[in-house]
Amino acid sequence: MAGQTNIAQVNPTLANQDGDSTYQGDARTTSGYTSGQTVPSPWLNKFVYQMSTLLQALAWSLAQKGYTVNDGSASPVEVISVSSAVSTLAAMFANLVTAADMAFTHGSGSNSQWIKVGFLNNLIIQWGSVLTDINGGTVNVTFPTAFANAADVSVQVSTLSSTDRITFVVNGSISTTGFQVSNNGSSGFATWFAIGY
Repeated sequence: MAGQTNIAQVNPTLANQDGDSTYQGDARTTSGYTSGQTVPSPWLNKFVYQMSTLLQALAWSLAQKGYTVNDGSASPVEVISVSSAVSTLAAMFANLVTAADMAFTHGSGSNSQWIKVGFLNNLIIQWGSVLTDINGGTVNVTFPTAFANAADVSVQVSTLSSTDRITFVVNGSISTTGFQVSNNGSSGFATWFAIGY
């Protein structure tokens, strides 16, 4: 987990608290409290449990995305595990889009560029050019950043030559770190575009 939180769930064992049907049917739940009315502990424990479960699940979900969420304590103690109720809610909250989800990174290599798009499951788009004369042989191209899985990579090449050369990716050469390009002539250069995960 990249981030952390000290937001805790209150009463995770459900001790001395109303069940759902009792709590939802209680007049205090449906109509609120009147002035001077006491708060029974089973009702209060249920209310605090629900609110703290919701808050911890949201905090835990944000921590999974790299955020640090705490209550302002000078030395917060990190929560390192959560109940199944919190885990289930946190999985739902993971669908909320945050700035961390929208983030992208980019960079460059030798005669190439790349961009990684976080909100598209870390889709990587790369492009560049082969400035070495292919000359009818094979030239190795190294991606500026590696893909996670070669099976999810697609590469397209085109010729920069004014002659009638056919430029192509060598069959079976695509890997997570690069590919081989070739042509059918004595001279030629190429541009390339790769997309994948």
